[in-house]
Amino acid sequence: NATATPRLISVLIGQNLRPFGDPENMKQYHEDSNAGKRPFLDPAMVTNGVLAAELALKSLTLKEIGTFDCIHDFSKLFYALPDKHREALSSLIKEKTHQNDAALKVNLEAISNFFVGWRYFFESESKGYSNFLPEFIHVVCDYAIADIERDLSVMSG
Repeated sequence: NATATPRLISVLIGQNLRPFGDPENMKQYHEDSNAGKRPFLDPAMVTNGVLAAELALKSLTLKEIGTFDCIHDFSKLFYALPDKHREALSSLIKEKTHQNDAALKVNLEAISNFFVGWRYFFESESKGYSNFLPEFIHVVCDYAIADIERDLSVMSG
């Protein structure tokens, strides 16, 4: 939702957010997991997904500039991308996630520290993410892979 703000993630539990940290929710997840009904995989999915997207952003920057910032901050990594990659990704992300420039900035800020936060999810009182995150991960990783494939095609052709 283009009008969503990061504060909604920690304040509200709506249809587009998955709540964590609430004692009753955590108890139910652990009971379901222990009963074999459902594995508690969201922290691993989020951590690995954001790490993949982070590495994709860093690889695009490294390819063009020769170096990248050793940080875990999506917003800073995204806006540090060379113009051609930032503009292309911005268009793709806005199209896939139905964002405008302002909403894209807000959502990047909301997920900017997810690798650190979700890696040790059990240390936090509350966690949640919107539908923006999975689309962001897919768009960034698909774009970086396509960029590598283009380079390989040029080199072999």
